[in-house]
Amino acid sequence: MFTINAYDAQGVPHNESRILTQLLRVVQMSPEKDVGVGILTAEDRDVWAKVYATLGQNSENAASLAAIQRAALVVCLDGGLADVDLYEVAWPRQVYKGGSNAEYAANRWWDKPVQVVVGEDGGSALLYDHTAFDGTVMARVTNHCYDYAQKAGSFEASKDDAEAAPQKLEFVLGPDTLHDIEKAKSSQARYAGGVERLFYQFSNYGKKFVQSCNMSPDGYAQMAMQLAAFRCIGTPVMVYGAASTRQFLHGRADTFHASTEDSLSFCKVFDNPLSSREEKEQSFRKAVERCKQDAVSAADGFGVQRMMYGLICIGLEEGIPTHHFFKNRVFWRPELIASQVNLECDGTTLEDPPLPDVLMVMYNIRPESFTFGLSCSKSCPEKDIGKFKDALKQALMDLRECVGRSR
Repeated sequence: MFTINAYDAQGVPHNESRILTQLLRVVQMSPEKDVGVGILTAEDRDVWAKVYATLGQNSENAASLAAIQRAALVVCLDGGLADVDLYEVAWPRQVYKGGSNAEYAANRWWDKPVQVVVGEDGGSALLYDHTAFDGTVMARVTNHCYDYAQKAGSFEASKDDAEAAPQKLEFVLGPDTLHDIEKAKSSQARYAGGVERLFYQFSNYGKKFVQSCNMSPDGYAQMAMQLAAFRCIGTPVMVYGAASTRQFLHGRADTFHASTEDSLSFCKVFDNPLSSREEKEQSFRKAVERCKQDAVSAADGFGVQRMMYGLICIGLEEGIPTHHFFKNRVFWRPELIASQVNLECDGTTLEDPPLPDVLMVMYNIRPESFTFGLSCSKSCPEKDIGKFKDALKQALMDLRECVGRSR
């Protein structure tokens, strides 16, 4: 690991060329893989806390840890993709888990809330800690970076080497710590294969077409996902949607139930061979409008999901028996969590599912495309993301065919 200065001695920020010069020097100074202290940060928090305390007992280690803590962010310079899978599968796997065999897993420092990952093959990603960032903040930062990169254009490394000397962070590692590193590598390799992740872009149409049909793009995407899930699983699914409450002081996000009697009726009517095209479109439009109203209501502070969950937690803390009303699976077992994050680029976000049987779908709606980040545990084969992707593509095609005729 290295530290580089983003400012010169007078406090003036280095330009892109200077930063690039320092990053290239880091590469030149790293001809071989290091022992990989960063893998320890991927361990269980309790395990890492004990190792951290042990490391800090050495003054040189303490200085290196302090330097990392002071850093604004971490830049992870990965090698090329070692995965034989398609890019849409291989790159998310490398970003999150360091590759199919966790070969780059030590090239992360998970204590930092922001990590910039750059792959030798040209892939790039931003890793955020959700405790510090929600989707709205992450999107604004990402959009700023994207806009800046678009305006800045290409540049070369600076020939002026002054003040462009990265400082290598040294660690003194005893036998116990080296053993902990090997254990962390083994556990990370196992964990890396536990969740499937997939980046998928549907480019046949996007927001422009949906708006030309006088429909909410978000509600449209939500219903496409519910129809795809209905076709994959064969039964209605409990779906959580996300809404931003940033208009309020200290507001972050709330959730709402995107699965309603209207969305269930839509799925049944749409796949009923006896339904006419007009009946399908009518049920679809009604479900989209209901989803839009519920999302707006949650964003305006009228969501009840978080409030209900708070009541459950208070009852548990106070030793109050849980009322049967709160034992309904609607409060505890969402089967699909879908959240829109608006990015100005054609990328999207990915988030691991909170429970093994939950399908996570993050999506970005662009004028001419829908981009999805899909993830689910491999222990839940009925929610295979490859099958869900195919079903989602077909659902989007079918919905356009239905509503496109009445334009």
